Amino acid sequence: MSKSVSSGSFESGYQETAESDVSRVRALYNPDSRLVLRMGDGEVVMTPAMRVLTMGRNADCDLVVNEPYVSLVHVRILYRKGKFVLIDQSRNGTYVRAENGPEVCLVQDDEFPLAGRGTISLGHAGVEGAADLIAYAFEEK
Repeated sequence: MSKSVSSGSFESGYQETAESDVSRVRALYNPDSRLVLRMGDGEVVMTPAMRVLTMGRNADCDLVVNEPYVSLVHVRILYRKGKFVLIDQSRNGTYVRAENGPEVCLVQDDEFPLAGRGTISLGHAGVEGAADLIAYAFEEK
């Protein structure tokens, strides 16, 4: 006994699902959003068009923090599903404090969505006014 399956209805259903998935992803993508990172007098702006932004001790990083407790590539920031997501890649952890929130310590491969405003400290707890404290601001137009 053999079963036959109509491929027409499967393909149609699959195509509708794929199209609705693409529409949902496009709705999340805001090309006008940006993440502004400030440390001292320096500023780096990340847009959704950038694949990745890196911070660390390596001179090739987008934002260089030349301190002994900072890893060569300490964190990566990706734009994913409408959010800028920080991913720790370090040995000493990354400390993130969202505005009006508690400080969170991230370790190897932990992720944190950067929304609103806050601070990032690489390799040690954040200290207000420290030269290596990184301020972030998520901006949408």
